[in-house]
Amino acid sequence: MALTRVHHVGQIVGDLQDAIKVYVDGFGLAVDSHRTPLPLGGVGHLDDVSSLQFPVAEMYLEASAPRDPQSAAGRYLAERNGVGGMHHVAFASTDLMTDVSALRSKGLRFLDGPAKGGSVFIDPETTLGLLIELAPSDDYFPHPIYRGDGTVTGMAHIGVAARSEKEIRDLFTGVFGFRPEERMGGSGGTRREDRAPREEADDDVSIVEYPFGGTVIEISIPNDDVSGTARFVAQRGQLGAAWHHICPFTPDVHTFMDRGRAAGLRQLGTIPPRGDPAMAVGWFHPRSALGTLVEVWNRPPNTP
Repeated sequence: MALTRVHHVGQIVGDLQDAIKVYVDGFGLAVDSHRTPLPLGGVGHLDDVSSLQFPVAEMYLEASAPRDPQSAAGRYLAERNGVGGMHHVAFASTDLMTDVSALRSKGLRFLDGPAKGGSVFIDPETTLGLLIELAPSDDYFPHPIYRGDGTVTGMAHIGVAARSEKEIRDLFTGVFGFRPEERMGGSGGTRREDRAPREEADDDVSIVEYPFGGTVIEISIPNDDVSGTARFVAQRGQLGAAWHHICPFTPDVHTFMDRGRAAGLRQLGTIPPRGDPAMAVGWFHPRSALGTLVEVWNRPPNTP
C-alpha cells in the first residue's frame, strides 16, 4: 500500500462563517485562502459545495457548505437537522491507481466516478459505513501565515466508534494493512474512558489505535449496550462503525478551552486546574462544534 497519512477530515457545515468561528476563533487555526479564497471558499472534494481548508500540521480540516440542498452534501446536512458533522476522512496515497487496484482485490468497492482533484471515494457499504476518500498525495505545504497562531500544533487522533473489534481489525489491518499500536491498546485492551466528559465517563470500551502518518486512528468498541458510545454506534454505525470525534493536540489545554468557550463552544465536563500535574483533557459538545464531538489534550509522550 502507498497510503501515507491522513490527507484531510471532511466536514459538512451549514455556513462557512460558522466554520471560521469554530476553527479560527475557537481553535486558533487559519483559513488557507490560497487554495480556498475568502469569503466564498473554493472547490472542495465534494460536488456542489463551497469549501474552506484549515491546515493542522500535515493535514487539514475541510469545511464544506452545500450549494444545492438536493446534492449528497445537502441531504447529509438535512439528515442532521442543519447541524452537519464529520462526513469523511481522506487518506493520502502516493500511488492511487495501485492502491485502488489492491483494495478492489481485497473486496472493497468504489463509488462511481472520480472526485475533485482525482480523488476516489470507497463505497461505505464495504468499509463498515465509514466514508473514506483516497486522495493523491501532493507536495503542497501551506505558507506559515495559513497555519494559525500555535494554539493547536497537530491532530492527536481521529476517533471512530465501532461495534466489533474483529470487524475493525479485519478492515484496518487485513484490508488497509495498518499496524495497531500495541502499547496504546492495539492488543484489544479494555479500559474505562476516565478522560471522557462527565456524561460519558463511565463508558466501558475497548480501544484499538492505528498510528497513521502524524496522527492516530482511534477506535472505541463499547463493551455494553447502554453507554454513550454504544448509543452512538446504534444510531450512526448500523453498518459497523461511524466517525466519532476529532482530537487536536495543544500545548495548553486550558488556553484552548478558554478560547473555545469565548467563541461560543460548549464545554463538556471539567478539566484539572492549571498547575495540576495530571494530563489535561477537554471536550466540546458537537452541537456547538459543527456537529462533531471535539476532544483536546496535551498527552506527554510515553503515557497510556
